[in-house]
Amino acid sequence: MSSGGLSALELFAGIGGFSVATEGFTDIVGAIDMSSHTLSVLRCNFPETPVIQRNVETFDAAQFEAMGAKLWWMSPPCQPYTVRGLQKDLEDHRARAFLHLVECIQEVRPWAVAMENVKGYWDSQARQLLARTLVDLGYEIYEEVVCPTELGIPAKRERYYLVAVSDGLAQGKVKQDVLYEGRQHELVEYLDDEDAIKEDLYISQSTQDKFAHAMRIFDRDERGVELNCFTSAYGKTFRYSGAYVRERDGRVRYFSSEELLRLLHFPEGYRCPDELTRKQRYRYIGNSLSIVSMKFVLSRVPGLEALGDQFF
Repeated sequence: MSSGGLSALELFAGIGGFSVATEGFTDIVGAIDMSSHTLSVLRCNFPETPVIQRNVETFDAAQFEAMGAKLWWMSPPCQPYTVRGLQKDLEDHRARAFLHLVECIQEVRPWAVAMENVKGYWDSQARQLLARTLVDLGYEIYEEVVCPTELGIPAKRERYYLVAVSDGLAQGKVKQDVLYEGRQHELVEYLDDEDAIKEDLYISQSTQDKFAHAMRIFDRDERGVELNCFTSAYGKTFRYSGAYVRERDGRVRYFSSEELLRLLHFPEGYRCPDELTRKQRYRYIGNSLSIVSMKFVLSRVPGLEALGDQFF
């Protein structure tokens, strides 16, 4: 965390994706989440960040305003909008926190607001409400669905993003610029050394035979791949939850939690507390954010333009 950076509030903080994406450019005045496990990850890596385990609905507008954040970042629950859920939108009880924050934004009017959610949020009543509210308050807004594969990363994670600034957006890059200035990354760049792979990651042949219809397996040295999105269900189910690696010796395995963090472009050495199980790590990483996509989007915020030059 830097001194003198843009003051920011990280709502639904998870394992700290916003803190990672904006490190050196923001001062996090509060990282709020209900999960003690995800906040334990954030504490491990950002020990100086004020971490608050609390439901955002229990804060009133005056309490948010007292924190003094110019930028509010939020990644509210996605279940009301996901294709695998009931898609109850604003009628879902998990949308209450989002509705409360919209009311608080109207009262506090922070200088900037930014958020992330699943692609399905784009067609939701929630998005219509938020966008209409921000425009009525005089914010200039930027919205886009971004996938890391459009930015040269070999793993899908298509998400809706919004940035709103009260006195105008900064000029950001377009996706084509990023690819032209960077390069296409290959799967092998994100993998652990073969001699460091733990035995418990390997999947038995009988399990492979049983779930072959649901498993997407990629060879370690395969080029030009696009891994399917890793979800919080990775390690619990083989269906639509992620991908698997075939090593050079022919054995098939799960990705390690360290590899999943690399694919999201968390910095090398970003760690989870030792007490978290592998399935817990998969769950919390699966609910996290693509750092590359966030840098691309947040470069629209005045003062954070340089994030657009830090994708890799």
